[in-house]
Amino acid sequence: MKRSSKLLFDSPPVIIQREAAQAFGDRMAMLLQQVHYYALAAEKTQNKRWFADGEYWAVFTYAEWNAQLSWLSLSTIQRLITKAEAEGLVFTRLENGQAGKHSERQVKWLRINYDELEKRELTPEQERYTGDF
Repeated sequence: MKRSSKLLFDSPPVIIQREAAQAFGDRMAMLLQQVHYYALAAEKTQNKRWFADGEYWAVFTYAEWNAQLSWLSLSTIQRLITKAEAEGLVFTRLENGQAGKHSERQVKWLRINYDELEKRELTPEQERYTGDF
């Protein structure tokens, strides 16, 4: 009996909290989860290359984010990051001497604005609806 499928993961999956998907939509929740994961991994490994301004960051180009979330288009990744910035969900910084605002080779440093996320946490009434059937 076959016990695998290309549609099911044997590699690390992108998993999001149901509440995050409800609060931000599934795509934004995926981006925020990945930013959180990589910044936390940088902190745990003491990755000095991803350390600046007293904080650890997730540091990727738009093209690298697109490889991480390959089912989303590059333009969708760019829009998500721009929206996350505009809504104050993430802090960003650019490496010195980078190309234009949305160049796919532009290195974008991201970290979560946890204070803003806390403000957007769902109430118990909102959490009660799970969409289960």
